[in-house]
Amino acid sequence: MRIPTLLLQALLGLVFVTGCGRGVCVTQAGCPDGSWSSVPGAVGGVLGSFVDFMASTLHRDKATAQVTLKAELQQGATALPAGYRKFPRIGNDILPTAGDDDGYIGGSVTYALRPATPCGTNQSTVADRIAHCAAQNPTRSTWDGSANGNSGQGVWKLVTYNGAHEVWRDERTNLLWSDNLGTTNWCRASGASGGGPFGQVDQYNYCDNVTYQNQVTPESWCTEDPGVSTPGTYDSMKGGMRFAATGTSPTFVWRLPTKWDYHQAEIDGIRFPLPNMSAAFWSASVYSLSRFNAWLFDGYYGFFYGDGRGVGGHSVRCVGR
Repeated sequence: MRIPTLLLQALLGLVFVTGCGRGVCVTQAGCPDGSWSSVPGAVGGVLGSFVDFMASTLHRDKATAQVTLKAELQQGATALPAGYRKFPRIGNDILPTAGDDDGYIGGSVTYALRPATPCGTNQSTVADRIAHCAAQNPTRSTWDGSANGNSGQGVWKLVTYNGAHEVWRDERTNLLWSDNLGTTNWCRASGASGGGPFGQVDQYNYCDNVTYQNQVTPESWCTEDPGVSTPGTYDSMKGGMRFAATGTSPTFVWRLPTKWDYHQAEIDGIRFPLPNMSAAFWSASVYSLSRFNAWLFDGYYGFFYGDGRGVGGHSVRCVGR
């Protein structure tokens, strides 16, 4: 019996390394959803796995071309590609010289330039918005981690700039990231509540307490759903894209990012293309040891820590699809 090609790929755990992420086309023009990804030297239809297209996260000189994780795995015990190092380079925090650091100071990593011309505000698809931003801000609409980073960072593209706020897309995950919505507690950021359609008991008396959350129509700053209130105040930070499509906006589903969303985005370089990152951002993930706390992503340096879910001084950034 002959096994269909796509089924065989699924059984083998293989994906196209050149073509749509869903494995249904072999040219970039044939991927209208933006899921095109490629491996240098690959040809349409070539099969591969994660290591074939994920960049190595070894530290490297910013000017050094990225190698794939597969290329790192194939290196001998004594050799690394030029520009990569076996031992970390400390650098100097006074100059600063480029070191194998987190990139915050900007010596080892180049930050994106902020867009100057509004763009992507009234196109009906994300692809059209990205194309419009590229035309209006040709040197300020793409951040390429292979050229601007010091490790395995990826590519980010500007989707919307309305003159005040920006939305960017991570080209590895195809997830959109909103601008900084401002500060609130975890309950309003996440939509968790003791009342409404998704009500639940909160052992620490935060999200089921009117001090921290509306118990009749709970606030959810990112996620839209019947029975919760998603304030329109924050539409501008999301590029004007809500669940209900309009003639100038596609349907978009936003949510509060999980700790794992932030982990992947940090690998891909989120702190360098996105604006207003100098804050701590709520994640949707709570502490396992104590549900008193939820995890936060530090937009300065890229690390994680926790704080009480009732604290109102941390920021919110939404991720969407």
